[in-house]
Amino acid sequence: MRAGVLTAPKTIELKKLRKPTPGCGDVLVSVKTCGICTTDRRMYSGQSEVPYPAILGHEVAGVVEKLGENVVTDINEGDHVVIGHCGCGECYYCRRGYPNLCQNFFRMSKKLDSGEYLLAGGFADYLLSPSGRIYKIPPDLKFEEASLAEPLSCVLHSVQRANLTFGENVAIIGAGPMGLLHLLVTKKLGSTVVVSESDEKRRGLAEKLGADFTLDPSERDAPTSVQERTDGRGADAVFVAVGGKGAAEQGIAMAGKRGRVVFYGSTHPSTMISVSSEIHYDEKCLTGSSNATPEEFREAVALLSSRAIDVGPLISKVIRLDDIKAGFETRPKGDIQRIIVKT
Repeated sequence: MRAGVLTAPKTIELKKLRKPTPGCGDVLVSVKTCGICTTDRRMYSGQSEVPYPAILGHEVAGVVEKLGENVVTDINEGDHVVIGHCGCGECYYCRRGYPNLCQNFFRMSKKLDSGEYLLAGGFADYLLSPSGRIYKIPPDLKFEEASLAEPLSCVLHSVQRANLTFGENVAIIGAGPMGLLHLLVTKKLGSTVVVSESDEKRRGLAEKLGADFTLDPSERDAPTSVQERTDGRGADAVFVAVGGKGAAEQGIAMAGKRGRVVFYGSTHPSTMISVSSEIHYDEKCLTGSSNATPEEFREAVALLSSRAIDVGPLISKVIRLDDIKAGFETRPKGDIQRIIVKT
């Protein structure tokens, strides 16, 4: 099989490897599509430490090729599927019901006989996965769209962290793929949504996808604009879908009394942010959001399968596996949202 193998920072090579054989409880998936996400880009650039050589890619959709022994789910060969991610099931957080915070999340990578680490291995023709991570999708759902089940599940977790209820006022900082997924989900809950984004093309797409108001934070004071749109109260929930100290502090300022601020976008390297003691009087709640639970992944698959959420507008480019290096070198900005690799 072919695989895009990361051998060093900014060095990814297309290699011929032996097709894996499913072991006990494993499912061999013929990969059809895999999205390139921010986590992959950090690993590619060297911002995140990874064992080399590594096969990245975790936004996977494909077809079941072969089942290993003792697969007890209702998965059959030929099924169209997506692959979720869950914890080890044994650490402190997994046993408390928080598998998205698994202490062993990055220690569970498999190593192929040829020496490559699967992190998680989607940039290849074939991928081995434990059967418990496999979710069926309908045959008429495009693989390109199905690949966004994983990021959608993470956004559902974020919205859960905000305890968002129907009809609340929402502010979203950033109109990249994750910010726009927050927009699509919160609009389903009847939210009035303000999107803050400096890129004109991304603001335009946010408006097309249902944003009630967009603003350029380089031209307008974002917290003041949010207050103007909420009768002076501020947002009930704020999703900071980009990294950085400025965005985080701006998000806190956008929230009204009892407002919930979810820091979704990660900041590398980590930095300190300033928080006013006014959160005491306003009862603001600040929290983070990381990964998703198996139930949230199931919900994401259901939303895509029923066409309740259309992620098609977020897919900007579909490239072949042979061109994977060019995909990593293409910077997501402006018209470029999610790039999907197709085998």
